[in-house]
Order: sequence, then C-alpha cells, then structure tokens
Amino acid sequence: MKEDGYEFFDEHRGEHRELLDTYTEYMMQFLNAAGLSSTDPIKEVLTHWVVDHITTSDKKMSLMVQEK
Repeated sequence: MKEDGYEFFDEHRGEHRELLDTYTEYMMQFLNAAGLSSTDPIKEVLTHWVVDHITTSDKKMSLMVQEK
C-alpha cells in the first residue's frame, strides 16, 4: 500500500494496530482471568473487524490497487 502511494496508508495501518492491541488486551484478560469471563468481547471485536474494516477499508484499498 505504501509503495503504491495509497493515500490512507497511515489510517489503514492504524486500524490494524488497533485491532491487534484490542485483541491482545482481551486475550490477556481472558487467559489471566483478570475480569474477562467470556470470549464475547473478543467475538465482538472480530465481528466488527470482518463486517466493518474488511468491507470498507480493505475494499477501498483494493479499488485503488485495481485502478493502478
């Protein structure tokens, strides 16, 4: 994306970092029994990612790549 001059590269990369940070935090809480008693929050994060990020941000990026 960066090499192709994708204008939303920094924003897109930030979304990926945010997903990884949030997912890691929830998994650590769940594994350490630190207040997260189910995997529901993790499922919500991943569902949001698939529904929102992939169908919007990734789609927008793929259209730019196709145009090149």
